[in-house]
Amino acid sequence: MYLFALYCLLVFFIGCETSVDDYNPLNFSCLESPGLVLDLTGTCCLPEERDCTNICFGTKQADNCNVCGGNNSSCDIAGCNDPLAQNYDDGSTSNHNCIYDQIDDGWKWVWGDEFNTDILDATKWEHQFGTGTDYGLYLWGNNEDQYYTDTPNNIHFDSCGSDKYCLIIAAQRETYFESEYTSARIRSVGSGIRTYGRVDIRAKLPLSDGTWPAFWMLPEKSVYGGWPASGEIDIMEHIGCDAGTIHGSIHCNNYNHQNENGIQKTGSKDNINIQDFNVYRIDWDAQSIKWYINDILYYQYDNDTTGIDSWPFNQDFYLIINLAIGGVWGTLDGTCPIDYGSFPQSIQIDYVRFFEKID
Repeated sequence: MYLFALYCLLVFFIGCETSVDDYNPLNFSCLESPGLVLDLTGTCCLPEERDCTNICFGTKQADNCNVCGGNNSSCDIAGCNDPLAQNYDDGSTSNHNCIYDQIDDGWKWVWGDEFNTDILDATKWEHQFGTGTDYGLYLWGNNEDQYYTDTPNNIHFDSCGSDKYCLIIAAQRETYFESEYTSARIRSVGSGIRTYGRVDIRAKLPLSDGTWPAFWMLPEKSVYGGWPASGEIDIMEHIGCDAGTIHGSIHCNNYNHQNENGIQKTGSKDNINIQDFNVYRIDWDAQSIKWYINDILYYQYDNDTTGIDSWPFNQDFYLIINLAIGGVWGTLDGTCPIDYGSFPQSIQIDYVRFFEKID
């Protein structure tokens, strides 16, 4: 305020013809424009036009190990140096990612996280923060009530059974900036961005009204345009207001909940004990996407070969894991209030595994 007043005095006394309305030290037009962000240099751009240092139109890229400006030299994709494991890799330097379960015939493990550590692996995951404003999605586009953080309150590791550790994503009822709840949201990076394969996620889900956990996928490049044109794959969604019913969906130009005709492609399976560990799975190839719970098929969406408006699912997608609170669907359009007395609520994730089909 002081600097602005000084500027006005200078304009008055030196007779400068520049209008005060032209004074724009923080690029206010950018901050007021929906979907645009301002970087540290004062440059305005779309969120996806920032490089890995968050500089608009910058040139630094993250390598496959999620190292900004890196050269892929620090990757430990397999992460298992135990010859007894199903995913043994003689080039690995750790045993954090070993799988001892029998892998189904016809599939090869190519990426994943067993979460047998005490910190999130930055070569595989990155956090997404806030209320969605930085991504051009105010309240994450769904009128959600949480603020995503990376604090131990919201994301940490803990024992979840005999000799097992789990990733815990916890939602808390607490005031954080303008939000009444906090939670966490992560997305896969590096070699976790893939086209086609099978995704298995073994997890326990929260039960309370207002909780909305999801495992889902978005396109890395959005080559066919913004949502829904480039597609969305929802591996698992559950809302506490409809406890025990699991939903799997796709979104694209022809099929999404915002269409005037309301056509949506969704499958559901009810009577699931979500507080037990269940394996939520999709098989995704050029012909179809299939949804399973504990290896039981409950929904299938087929490529009708009419083009990208119904099948934009031929590009690289990344995986998102998050626990939302409230929102349009999470409260059944406001008819099912958040049970604020039940918090904290959490997802326990035993593992995430990505397989490729063996020809």
